[in-house]
Amino acid sequence: MIGLNTRIVASSNQISTEIPDETVILDVARGVYYGLDEVGTFIWNYVQSPQTVQAVVDALTTEYEVGQEQAAHDAVQLLNRLQEMGLLQVVA
Repeated sequence: MIGLNTRIVASSNQISTEIPDETVILDVARGVYYGLDEVGTFIWNYVQSPQTVQAVVDALTTEYEVGQEQAAHDAVQLLNRLQEMGLLQVVA
């Protein structure tokens, strides 16, 4: 389970590209495509280099009109899902 102090980074087993209003991610190993909306794209771009979840939350609250608690809940939910799909990995 990902927490606020967890360091995460996008997996190297994927290819992603931005198209209008979303990002499309291809899981190379499985041949499956995933899509992210605007906020998901913001998070995805942010985790292309290793980041703590708290840094992602801080960036969200700076970029969007959202409180820390809501940003943390939403970010952790998405990041856990991305990890389950193999698109995100935890780093030491």
